[in-house]
Amino acid sequence: MKRLPRPYAKSGKTRLSIGKMLGISFGAILLIVLVLSFTSLSGINQLLSTTEDLVEANRDDLSIARLEADHLKWAQELSYLFTNASVKNVTVETDPTQCHMGRWLSSEDRVMLEQTYPQATEILEEIIPWHEALHRSAQEIDSIYTEGNPKRLGALIDLELRVLDVSAFVDQQLIAAHGGQRVEGLDKALWGKIEECAEKTNTQAGSGAGEGDATQKEIESTLTRWRYAVESVLSELNRGRIEVAEKKLEDPYREYSKKLHTTLRSEINREGEGLEASNLAAAIYSSQSIPALEELRGLLGRLREEISHHAVTDEKLLSEASSQRLLIIICVAVGIVASVAAAGFVILRTKRMVVNSSRSIARASSAVSSAAIQVQKGSESVADASSEQASTLEETAAAMEEISAQTVTNTEKTEQTGKFTAETIEAIEATNQSLSELTGKISDLFDSSKRIQNVVQTIDEIAFQTNLLALNASVEAARAGEAGSGFAVVAEEVRALAMRAAASAKETGQMIDDSVVRISESNECVQVCSESFEKVLRTSTEVRALVEEVVNCSGDQAEGIDQINHSLMLMDQTVQANASGAEESASAALEMTRLAKQLETQVQELQSFAGILDTPKLKDSAAGTTSQRRVPLLSEVKPTNRVVTELTSSLN
Repeated sequence: MKRLPRPYAKSGKTRLSIGKMLGISFGAILLIVLVLSFTSLSGINQLLSTTEDLVEANRDDLSIARLEADHLKWAQELSYLFTNASVKNVTVETDPTQCHMGRWLSSEDRVMLEQTYPQATEILEEIIPWHEALHRSAQEIDSIYTEGNPKRLGALIDLELRVLDVSAFVDQQLIAAHGGQRVEGLDKALWGKIEECAEKTNTQAGSGAGEGDATQKEIESTLTRWRYAVESVLSELNRGRIEVAEKKLEDPYREYSKKLHTTLRSEINREGEGLEASNLAAAIYSSQSIPALEELRGLLGRLREEISHHAVTDEKLLSEASSQRLLIIICVAVGIVASVAAAGFVILRTKRMVVNSSRSIARASSAVSSAAIQVQKGSESVADASSEQASTLEETAAAMEEISAQTVTNTEKTEQTGKFTAETIEAIEATNQSLSELTGKISDLFDSSKRIQNVVQTIDEIAFQTNLLALNASVEAARAGEAGSGFAVVAEEVRALAMRAAASAKETGQMIDDSVVRISESNECVQVCSESFEKVLRTSTEVRALVEEVVNCSGDQAEGIDQINHSLMLMDQTVQANASGAEESASAALEMTRLAKQLETQVQELQSFAGILDTPKLKDSAAGTTSQRRVPLLSEVKPTNRVVTELTSSLN
């Protein structure tokens, strides 16, 4: 038998085993994977850092917006002191260090904001004095505000005028009695008007002048005694007892009259001071509180613009994400090219070595080819089934991976979208309800302004009537001559007071008209805002319906997964058929073992190249018979069947 040539026998180069070459190539690929992982992780960390900056900027902007909303609500509550009759004193926080903004300005949040945005320091320094000025105006309003009651003031003035009319009548009757003229009795209608005015001073009394107030009781008691004294004097004059009437006129009539005038004048002055203090507090609110609030809002708006200008924008975040994606794609492409190059190097090197050895093996394989014909026939069916199995398995695995990823993504996004939609609907409903309440409050404020207009008109009419009475009194005093000169002075003062009251009522009416116009405009703005929120609510409801459709799509994907599982079961049946064909091939493989001896030399060289040393040689069987060693083809097929079964179970 001709000796087969030994490849590489005369080669002086150092040969590497397959294990070493595979180790070097896989080590290079692992290094490339590590570099790619590090690059991707660095890009993701940078993207996360940018996202955190954006979230922090949005959080700071929301905090500043809340501060602005708190002070708008603060100013609204302060305005209730002048627009809501149920509010008697200042209820807002007057200390600038104890409100929400004051605590924020002295907290660590402000320090962190200045460290993050150094340009905001100057704006914050400008905010502090305006914030203090806003609260200082509330302190001034609290210190000077006193509730005034214009209705009671008018009732007191009317009562004083009626008392003066009675006093003038008594003096006229006394003069008539001295002149021998007939003395007339006091008109009961005048007494009725006096009692009506006294009742108004009691029912219109506010804080400090109620049913149990000592001053009000003193007015009523003195008025009763004064009336008895007047009736007593007039009764004596009717009887012609002028001296007795003059004595009663001095005591107790003039004593009660003086006391009554003093008490009424004191109450009139007190009510007038209360109205003046209330008007002064309103002037402070309009001239100090409102401008300070507007300046504060402007500075807060500048601060939010500064934060928005220097913060990370959504466009920048998307740009960085695109850059990182491009970098990862480039790195992956480089890694794939490097891996393919390493694999190609190993393949070419192995191919070169194996070709040299296979040339010698080919000479011996011609003797084996005749025995391999039977193996080929049985193996063809196995190869076809295995090819079909591999193709089906590859397609099924790809489809399964894609559907699984889509199912997970759809589930997560659906849950998040449903949660966000529910929260959005709740927030919109709460906001819509608040707007409805605000509309009601503005309507109530509009009605209150209308009622105040009616009151001012009544005061103006009272002032006009008072002016006419003062003119009549002046005429009567002029007729009385020197005896009525003092009364003329009083009438002139009353006329001056009436003119001042008319002027004040006119000015107050103009201010209230302006307030009514602003309230009407505010009501229109609130209605427009409410309609916008209703549109947003309808849109959110439609989004929620879309989320339900996504859930239905997830059910369709689940049906696709069931179909894939059915395909895997068919593949399992194919593997069983392959196993049956492999058993037939095993019997034919026994014939091939008789010729394996001729390939022993070449196989030993290949095993040496693979790094396997001390390879045992095949033993000859007795009497020259063929080796009874069985080729384990069936045992190699069954583990493949088992692997496919396990894959099917895991997918299910």
